[in-house]
Amino acid sequence: MNRALYFALCCLAGVLFAVVVSNRGQLQTRISQAFSGGSEASDALGSPNPSAENLSLSFASGIKIASPSVVSVYTVQIPRGQNNNQSSPTSDQLRSSVQANQGSGVIIDSTGLIVTSNHLLEAAESIFIAFASGQVVKAAVIGRDLETDLALIKVETDIPLPTLELAETGSMQVGDLVLAIGNPYGVGQTVTLGIVSAVRRRLAGVSALQNFVQIDAAINPGNSGGALISPSGKLLGINTAVFSRQNGAQGIGFSIPADVVNWIVPQLLNDGRVIRGWLGIAVDDLIDHPQYFGASTSGAVVVGVSENGPAHMAGIRVGDMIVSVDDRDVHRAGNLLTDIAGASPNQTVKIGLQRDRQDFLIDVVLGERPAQVSVQREQLQ
Repeated sequence: MNRALYFALCCLAGVLFAVVVSNRGQLQTRISQAFSGGSEASDALGSPNPSAENLSLSFASGIKIASPSVVSVYTVQIPRGQNNNQSSPTSDQLRSSVQANQGSGVIIDSTGLIVTSNHLLEAAESIFIAFASGQVVKAAVIGRDLETDLALIKVETDIPLPTLELAETGSMQVGDLVLAIGNPYGVGQTVTLGIVSAVRRRLAGVSALQNFVQIDAAINPGNSGGALISPSGKLLGINTAVFSRQNGAQGIGFSIPADVVNWIVPQLLNDGRVIRGWLGIAVDDLIDHPQYFGASTSGAVVVGVSENGPAHMAGIRVGDMIVSVDDRDVHRAGNLLTDIAGASPNQTVKIGLQRDRQDFLIDVVLGERPAQVSVQREQLQ
C-alpha cells in the first residue's frame, strides 16, 4: 500500500468517527430532553400528539392531587349490642364487625358525595368510609345502578372534602398512560401504573349497556370503586373489574369511563336510580348472521322480542334487521341498545328495519327499562 492511499484511508476513518460521536451526542440530548419533562419532551420522543402530557420519571404530583379524594369503602354487618346508627365508629368496632365487602370510592363533590362500585353494597347493613387520614365515618346510599355497576353514597361533613377534576369526555386513547388508585386486599391506599389497552370494550355475560376502558394497570380485589387517573391527576374513570383465570392472562382490568360516570351520577342524585328507554328486544351484530347480509353488512338482527313489550306491540319480529333509529344509522347491536337506553320512556322513536329484503319504518313508543332485563333469545334460521 502506497503512502498516499494509507493517508486517505486514515482521513476517512477520522471523518466516520467524528460523525458517530456527533450523532451519539444528539441522541443523548434527545433522551435527556424526553425524560427531563421539558417543553421539548414530546418532540424528542417523536410523539404524534403534541398535546399529550410530557413523559416524566415521577407521577408524584398527579398522585398528590388525586389520592386525598380516594377513600376505602367497607360494608359490614354490625354485631348485636352495637349501635348501628353511630356515625363515627371506633376502629375497634369496625374490626369487630362482620365485614361483607371491602373496596374503594372517589369523592366527587365537596359536600360528601362518593362514587363507588354497586356490587360492593350487596347485602350491606352498614357502609363505612375510611379517609386517607384514618378517620372512619358512616355513609348512606343515595342511589344505585345495576347496569353500569355504579353507586352513589354520601357522608356528612362539616368541612369541604377534596374532589377530583373530571377529564374531558372521550379523552382517552389506546396507549395513554394511566394510574389506578385504590385499597387492594385492604393493605392501604396503593397506586399502580399502566396504559389504556382498549376503549369501548364490551364483555360477554354482563349488561349490554356497559362500556369499559381496558387497562393493564394491576387491579386486585379492593380496587373496585377506586379512581383511574391521568398522570396529571384528573379522573378518567372508576375501576370496576379484573379479568382473571387460574394460570391465565394477567394485566387485564376494566374501568368505567368518566363520561358514563358523568351521565349516571346526576340521575342517581335526583332519582336514586337511572331511568332508561326500553324496546324490549335482544339483538346481535349483523356480522354474526351472514345469512342476513343484504346491501349492507352493518345493523342489528333481532333475536328475541319481549312479549307485550314496546317492540312486540309495534310489530317488530325476530329476524328483523334494525338499520336506523330516528334516521341515525345502526352499525352495532351494542350501540343500538345504548342509544335506546339514553332516550326517555314514553318517547316515540322511528325504527328503520329490513324484513325479507324490504324496508319498513315503524313508530315505537318506548317503555322504561326494567332493573333486571331478560329477553328470551330464539334460534334464527
